[in-house]
Parts: sequence; C-alpha cells; structure tokens
Amino acid sequence: MDRYRDRVGRLFRGELEVGLVLVTVEPFAVCTGGHLWWQRWGETHDVLWPWMVVDGKRSDGLLLRDASEQELADYDNDRVGYYGELLRVHWLRPDESARLRTTEFGR
Repeated sequence: MDRYRDRVGRLFRGELEVGLVLVTVEPFAVCTGGHLWWQRWGETHDVLWPWMVVDGKRSDGLLLRDASEQELADYDNDRVGYYGELLRVHWLRPDESARLRTTEFGR
C-alpha cells in the first residue's frame, strides 16, 4: 500500500481527462465489544481510502482488506474503479502529488 500512499493520479475516460484521485492509507479496526469508553477493538490494519473528483463530483470511500487487494492490482495496471467503470489513471510525481493533494483535496 505504501507505493500509493498520498499519491495523486489524473483520471481519463478514453483520451479525455475527467478528474483526479488521491489515495490515502488509513488505520482501521473493528469494535469487538464494550460500551462507551470501555470498548474493545480488534487488530488494527491499514486500508485504502481513495478520494476522487470525477466529472466535477467528489466522492470517497473506505476499501476494506479484500477490496484493497483488488484495487491495488488495478492501480498497478493504471486503472481506477469508479462506480462500476474502469478509468485510466496516470500517476503523478511526488512533488505534483503533494501540490494537488493540498490544492484539490485540502489534505
């Protein structure tokens, strides 16, 4: 997951640029019991949390472990899934990613 952590890519439908994706990696754990402040949590692991702007619409969503593996395979093949559609992604250099992460995603 680290190879895509805080990475930004330009999204294309055919040859037309349609948006951007920012990939963040976040810790995730499942509550296994308890109430209020004495909750018990399962093991923490990293998950993908992609943030997208496509056709001017913003979306984001947490991808749990199984979905993260498929998403990483798509990323490796320069593809990003968007509501059942596969878009081509051009991953940007670290300096461009850092700039767009701030200006376009406020992160």
